[in-house]
Amino acid sequence: MRSRKASRYGVENAQWTQAPLICRTIICFLLINQSRAIVIEGIPRSYIGPSCRSKYFCCRNPAFPFMAVSRAPCLRNRRQRTRRYESFRDDRDSALVSASDLVFNGSTSAALTCSPEEQTSRTSQSSATFSEVDVLYGRRAVLVYDPLQERYVKVSEKNRVADSTKQESVALRARRSSLARFITTKILPRLSLAFLPSGVTNDYYRFVRWRILQRFVNANLNVFGTQSLLLALRIKSSASQLGALSAALNWVLKDALGKIVRMLWASRMGRRFDSDAKRWRFRSSFVFAAGNGLEIITYVFPSLFLLWATLANCCKQISMLTSSSTRTSIYNSFRDGSRENIGDITAKGEAQIAIVDLLGIASGVTLSRTVGTSIRAVLAVYVTLQAIEIVCVYHQLRAVTYRVMNFERMISVVADFCQARQGPKDGLEGLAASCTTPTPAGIPTPQTLASQERIFLPPKHLTRRAIAFGSIGRARLSPDELGTLLEIFKRERFILVVGKNVKHPRPFMAKTAKQNEDPVSRIQENCHIVLHEAATNMDIVKSTLALTLLRRKLALSKFDPSQVRSSNCFDIMKVTQEETNDLFPLLLREMNTQGWESPARFMFGRVHMRADWPLTARSKGRTTSAT
Repeated sequence: MRSRKASRYGVENAQWTQAPLICRTIICFLLINQSRAIVIEGIPRSYIGPSCRSKYFCCRNPAFPFMAVSRAPCLRNRRQRTRRYESFRDDRDSALVSASDLVFNGSTSAALTCSPEEQTSRTSQSSATFSEVDVLYGRRAVLVYDPLQERYVKVSEKNRVADSTKQESVALRARRSSLARFITTKILPRLSLAFLPSGVTNDYYRFVRWRILQRFVNANLNVFGTQSLLLALRIKSSASQLGALSAALNWVLKDALGKIVRMLWASRMGRRFDSDAKRWRFRSSFVFAAGNGLEIITYVFPSLFLLWATLANCCKQISMLTSSSTRTSIYNSFRDGSRENIGDITAKGEAQIAIVDLLGIASGVTLSRTVGTSIRAVLAVYVTLQAIEIVCVYHQLRAVTYRVMNFERMISVVADFCQARQGPKDGLEGLAASCTTPTPAGIPTPQTLASQERIFLPPKHLTRRAIAFGSIGRARLSPDELGTLLEIFKRERFILVVGKNVKHPRPFMAKTAKQNEDPVSRIQENCHIVLHEAATNMDIVKSTLALTLLRRKLALSKFDPSQVRSSNCFDIMKVTQEETNDLFPLLLREMNTQGWESPARFMFGRVHMRADWPLTARSKGRTTSAT
């Protein structure tokens, strides 16, 4: 009976009788009931116990002659079993069926009864590549199926099993590289996770490099400043009868007066930081440098300690308030838009500052011991370090790229847009000509504009918000002229007014000689925007486009800059309004294409001088939709 079954189903075993009864029963049951090929490869050790006396047993189905025979070792020792498994697995034929498709993992029936098409599909699935991704550390590992462990494992884990069979020299080389591998795979990712936020743009890393150097130098300067204060306080108090009490009183007074100045500065200037964060941040670095210098001066003139120390603390308080107020705006520019992670960016920034400040303090203490208490040496070190710090602040602010416009950026973008779209021509003819040119948009990208905008100097004269926006009473305007302007701009929540500023005339010395002599600049200055009380950011963008077009037309006119007024420009204003309606949708589309944020997020600051007049039904509807 055994011989007939063995010959019928292709069972070849020279030591069949030596196998345990349970093993023979299972194999015969599978062969008789399935009548299919069973090629056993790498049978798990739980199915072939140590009591099995045969070294190998094999199965072959004559219906599938292309399948080769694989052997399943039965070994007592786990290490020997692993080595034997690796040896015959490396020599196996590509046509061997994986043990995961057999009865030992519960899928024998599906594997043995499937059609050839299904077998092809299952083979392609088993050969597919799967990866395990750690999104927190940004690591990716390829997964492969290990029949011994009956699970998917990383390639590195599978290779470690094979590495155990290699020679000792190979293991020694692996141990030598284990430290480097541990640093690159464990230490560096954890440091990156602790000190660098995720979801930021590439500009952030250039900003951080310069910021780390700046904070390191700043910590050194603080050591020298504190040392100078203490030395000056000791010199002053040594001749005083009160001694330590006088020194403590002077120290408390300087801190108290500094806090008062900080409070006044915040109440006076707080609204200006958001719309011009880069310029105010860079200016604050000069104020902080002045505070450091005044601390050094206290050592030179210790008799005026309270005066110099108070001024130094006031400068530092103003600088720190300005820096902290603009920090959130700068951090917001580093978000890549995939997530709201401003808290993560802020926390990682504070962690970076803490580490660098500690290193800077240690370096400053060492440097102060080396330099000593010589006034010339301290001043030389101060000037050198302070110059390095200001250069670092400049470069780190150059790395900041705002995708949210303020008025200075917007008027530069609109001017480039009008120049590219109109060129030497005006109106729709220029628009049609520009559509046939290969130039893309004429609008600079945020990166291009960030490399060109001013950081320390004030904006150019015509790009200042105070010049572009004003009130109805700023220029001479009769009721008839106002009625005509409201009719021209009846569908808008703004009007344009032409005329010299008679409400707040600028003194002669406030303008440069070139501006006084240039009639083009003077006539372009004498037109401004009057916003409605309900005007939104979208209306500000559209009014800026209309103002730019009007300035270009007035520059080509022959009006006297000192005598021109709105009644002389009604025809020009009508044409300007028509062109604005045609170009405005194109401007918004190209701004979005170049990577600028929506106008709803623009930071124009507060234009507090507005006007109120009856709006048409269309303007009211746009107001409702905009809000």
